[in-house]
Amino acid sequence: MDTKLSAEQVSELKEAFSLFDKNGDGHITADELGQVMEQLGHVVEEEDLEEMIHEVDPRKQGDIDFADFLKMMDQDLAQPNDEMKIAFAFFDKDKDGFISPAELKALMTSLGEKVGDNEIEAIIEEHDTDKDGKLNLEEFKGMYATKTSG
Repeated sequence: MDTKLSAEQVSELKEAFSLFDKNGDGHITADELGQVMEQLGHVVEEEDLEEMIHEVDPRKQGDIDFADFLKMMDQDLAQPNDEMKIAFAFFDKDKDGFISPAELKALMTSLGEKVGDNEIEAIIEEHDTDKDGKLNLEEFKGMYATKTSG
C-alpha cells in the first residue's frame, strides 16, 4: 500500500486496531471503529462511522480489516488539521494564502535561526511544487511531513 505514514505511525495504528478487534478476527465493526477513533482523539458520529467503513470496505461486509483501516487513517492524517492551519497562518503574515521567502526568513530569524537568502531559496525550492516562488498550505504541509517523517 502506498502510504505517507511513518513506520512508527503504522505501528501505533496497528496497536490501536488490535486493541479494538474485540474477537481477534482481524476486522472491526463501526462500533469498534468508533472506539479506535476516540482512542486516537477523534470523536465521530455513528452514521459517519458507517460511511467511513462503507468508503474503505471493498468487500462490503460492514467491517474493515487492518489494510482498510490504514488506508482510511492515512487519508485522515493527510488532511490539514487545525494546528497546521494555525502554524501556516502564523507564517503567512500578510494573509494572502502564501508564505513568501521574506515571511519565511523573518519568522526563522525571529526564532533565532540564522539563515541566509540562499538557504531560504533552497527551502522554498524544495517544497514549492507549483514553482510559484512561495508556499501554499499544501506545500507547507509537505515541508512539515518531510521534517517529521525523516
